Amino acid sequence: MNSTFKKRLVGSICVAVLAASASCGGSRAPAASASAAACPSLPNDPAHPHFGYDPNDTVDGPSAWGTIRDGAGAPAYPACATSTQQQAPIAFPATSAPWATGGVKLDGLTLSWSKAAVATAVINNGHTWKALVGPSPANTISVQNETYTMSQFHVHSPSEHTVGGKQYPLEAHFVHGGGKGFAGVAVGVFFEEDTVDNAELAKVWSKFSACPQATEASLPAATTLDLTALLPANASHFEYDGGLTAPPCSQVVHFFIMTTPIKASAAQIKALRDALGPNARPTQPVLNQKSVTYQSQN
Repeated sequence: MNSTFKKRLVGSICVAVLAASASCGGSRAPAASASAAACPSLPNDPAHPHFGYDPNDTVDGPSAWGTIRDGAGAPAYPACATSTQQQAPIAFPATSAPWATGGVKLDGLTLSWSKAAVATAVINNGHTWKALVGPSPANTISVQNETYTMSQFHVHSPSEHTVGGKQYPLEAHFVHGGGKGFAGVAVGVFFEEDTVDNAELAKVWSKFSACPQATEASLPAATTLDLTALLPANASHFEYDGGLTAPPCSQVVHFFIMTTPIKASAAQIKALRDALGPNARPTQPVLNQKSVTYQSQN
């Protein structure tokens, strides 16, 4: 069974998803925990050199991504240094802000996710945990008369986007591709801490290696996920054109960021932090250049 919903735009503002985000960058940052210190090093890739998430690191940290050099001495990730409208993530205003009432009608959004999506593999690539989802017409998002199919989801802790100044302990990006309108469409979902595990995340969470892997680790053939359980019941969301939130920072992602969080356990979030350390790019100071809309289910 699919979970399908359509939403009506109730507000917009010219103040200009998800990113394909860290899952698409080729470099692999080393794990940050003490236990990960014993992890074997992955082969160096001169074309995709190391980058990190420490905001105080002026060599490999987010503020320096655009200046990191590849093996030939050229900037490896020049798009990360550009102050364009499609830098991501961004800090959204509160959903109660005055601009979030009245506005313009956009083309409808239809999101259809399966209750039995096949999870094929997982990987700790050194800067995120990523789960691959088998291609299926049951796991799609339709935007402006184009349909995009989910390929993977990955996670950031703490959240990369913020709403009304609030940063959540975890954010997942569900990445879709294959349509003609956008290179990629990402649905972002926030998570709050709970005392019990998120049952759907648990199906793949324990399969992730604490050490970075060079290749994906296959999951048992019977591993299925109820993706509808990883979507909040309230479909209100922000929408904007953004880019990858990790190198190479390509400006190719159309984001839908859900504003109602769901839950994951503190232990699940800690496991991610222990393996990777914080892996969120700071919000980018380009909100006043973006075209951002807020769409409410209410």
